[in-house]
Parts: sequence; C-alpha cells; structure tokens
Amino acid sequence: GANGRSDLGGLGMFRVGSSEALHYGRIMAAVDQLNLAIEKKKSFAVARPQLTLEATNIVMEPATQGDAPEYEFLVTNNGNAPLTLRGEIDCSCLIPDVPTYIEPGKSAKIRIGVNTYDFIGKVRKVLRLLSNDPDFPARDVNVAIDVKPLYRVIRSKGQLVEMSDGGSSTEFFVELDEKAPFKVTEVIVDGLKADATFEPWSGTLKDPEAGDTAERKGVLVKLNFPDQTVVGRMPISIRVITDSDNPRFKVLRANFEIQKGIVSLPLEVYFGTFPQGEYRAFAYISRPSRPFKILKIESSSPFVSGVVYQRSESEYRLDVVYNGKADVGQLRGYLTLKLDDPNQKELIVPFRGTIQ
Repeated sequence: GANGRSDLGGLGMFRVGSSEALHYGRIMAAVDQLNLAIEKKKSFAVARPQLTLEATNIVMEPATQGDAPEYEFLVTNNGNAPLTLRGEIDCSCLIPDVPTYIEPGKSAKIRIGVNTYDFIGKVRKVLRLLSNDPDFPARDVNVAIDVKPLYRVIRSKGQLVEMSDGGSSTEFFVELDEKAPFKVTEVIVDGLKADATFEPWSGTLKDPEAGDTAERKGVLVKLNFPDQTVVGRMPISIRVITDSDNPRFKVLRANFEIQKGIVSLPLEVYFGTFPQGEYRAFAYISRPSRPFKILKIESSSPFVSGVVYQRSESEYRLDVVYNGKADVGQLRGYLTLKLDDPNQKELIVPFRGTIQ
C-alpha cells in the first residue's frame, strides 16, 4: 500500500501495514548501526542467518475424519545472525505453529496440524517458510496425509432424480465408518414434498464418485415424491439427523436435483448488456431418461430466432440469436419449442437482455 506503486495514489491515503512497519523498523535499525560504525570507524563482519530444515517432505500417518493429527520437526539456524521466520499456507486445512525468531546455533520446533473435519481424502498441501536467510528466503514444506471420512453419501444412479406424472422414488446410501460415534435418527427433505424412510443396510455397493466397489455398512435411505409441480431442474437438500454429540456430525447433508419432463437449463436465457449488432446466447434442452425431438421453434420477437444443435438423443443446445435490428433498450420475449412428446407438446424458453 504505502510503499507500493498505484495509479490511484492521488485519490486517497494508504495505511501502512504491520509487515511494512516491521520491515521499515529493521531497515532503520540497520541504518543506525551503520551510522554508529562510520562515526567510530568500525568495520562489520558479514552476518548471515542460515535456515536448515529437518524435513521438507512430510507424510503423516493416515487419520480419520475428526482426528487431530499433528507433526513436528526441527528448524535450525546454522548462521551467525538471528533468523526470523513466518509461515504461509496454501490451504486453511493446515494449522502451522512456526517460531518467529531463532538465535544463531539454536533450533526450534515447527508444528503442523490438519483440520480433518472439513478436509477429507488425499490432502496434499504446502507450508511455505519465509525467512531472512539470504540464500533461501523461501522454502516449501510439502505435507501429505490421507483422511478417511466418517461417512459418505453414495447414490449409484447419480445426482439427478427424474419425476414422472405419477411421482417418483429414489434411494441413496449413507456409509458409516466403524469409528463413527453416532447413529441416524431422522431424515428430512427440504425443497419438495417427500416421504423419507431409512433402515440399516450392508452389502457390496459401487461408489460412482470414488470409482470403487466394496463391502459397505450404513443406512439405506428411501425417498418417495408424490406428483407435484417441479420448475425446471430444482435442487433438493436432504438432512440426515444423527444422535452425535458433536455439532459437526449432528446433521449430515445430501444434495440432489430433481426434474420433471423436458426442461431448459437455465430456465431463462440472459443476454446481459450487449452492443448493437448480431448477438447470441444459449441454453440446453434436456431430459436424460428418454429421447425426444424438437420439431419447430417459434419466437415472440421479430428480432430473435432459435437454432438447435443435437448433442445426444436426450439433449440439445439451443442458440438464441438476436439479428441486430431492434432499437436500443430492453429486449424481452420467449421462444416456443414444439416437441414430439404427446404429454409435453411445447416448452417455453424466455429471453431478455439490454441493447446499448
């Protein structure tokens, strides 16, 4: 801020940061020593702190979600001047404790903890040590740990639930680690009407996300959705309530999407603000479960038309094309897509934007 360059320097005052003030203080202390040496005609020996690390690649023992793993190693100053240190992390999952000052010939411990509540799986991160060692002012310490989750939500059929005219049902599995200190007591669905039941289950199950098939134990959750209005592709959130005393595991969440019929993604095509001239925006028209055809496209505006490109039997890309001939201002309207489905003969896709 205060010492850096900026094209906004004339518009306001910049406050001096703490690191800048510390740096300035060190420089002025050195200036005072130099002035005193000049006055006394005294020469200086070269002062060089030297950072030596006991480890630069740390592989921690495997942990389970909720554990508090910690690793410590020595850092030594093999120089002839005080060593100053500070640590920077590339992820909030690392919790470092770094000494700030080490006398010549002395050693100190660096401790690294890992937040295993919010970070699971293969954690591969870096602690960067910044020092006044003139040869190595920045040193990276690589940290690796495998964190096993206490629970996993597995849905073999993917994240999308498709609803028919008579309603729909689906299920998912909550795998519980043998160390999980809690049990499922209730399942609540937010976003749509649904009946939820659950029961203990064990067996062989594939996890599409992890790509593994294994023997699993946990809870099988079954959801039944009565026929109801679903606008586009809606998100639904499932809260799996447990008897855990730890608030972090009191509510386990599973998020899915539900869709009924053929929908536009997004529901409305937004051009934004754009200059005069031909311009395009697009959406995807989709129904993953069954193929369909777009027979015809009609527009409510003489300035906008639609062009479709088939991506698969059950998905199209719809390009909404403005011809550049409208007056400056708001552009609004809708496209009507004629479909070959007898139960859904058309789909309305609104569009809007602002012509500059």
